Amino acid sequence: MIYKKQCSAYGIARETVGKVRQIVMLYDGMIKFTMQARQAIEENRIAERFNNLERACKILLGLQSCLDFKQDERIAHVLFNFYVTMHLRIMALNQSRSAKDCDKIIQDLQRMRDTWERISNSTSENDAASVVPGQENLSATLESVAVSI
Repeated sequence: MIYKKQCSAYGIARETVGKVRQIVMLYDGMIKFTMQARQAIEENRIAERFNNLERACKILLGLQSCLDFKQDERIAHVLFNFYVTMHLRIMALNQSRSAKDCDKIIQDLQRMRDTWERISNSTSENDAASVVPGQENLSATLESVAVSI
């Protein structure tokens, strides 16, 4: 029953929230799960740490699977590499159990989330389907953030 309600909520969001805004919301979820994992690291709750990191990684993999290499190949490659790097860093937390490493990941996710937020705020609802193309200075900003992380 709960699963049906969650699917329904996601379906409604997919229909009513712009695509760029959806990306911001997904980053919010990754940050939330990573913060919960950090708390679990501090309290030595192994299963909770693993589960929250796994949730963050599933969001990353979902974002990665939605990249459109035909629309803007350069940005798609940059984002693909960013997602792979972040996935590896997040999964490495299961070994290192380092709150400091977790803080750095949260900071990097927050930087990318804020960049998407700026794109969302400067993109009209009609333009949301094209996310980055036609937004040269925004795509340059997105690329510079992804590469610097």
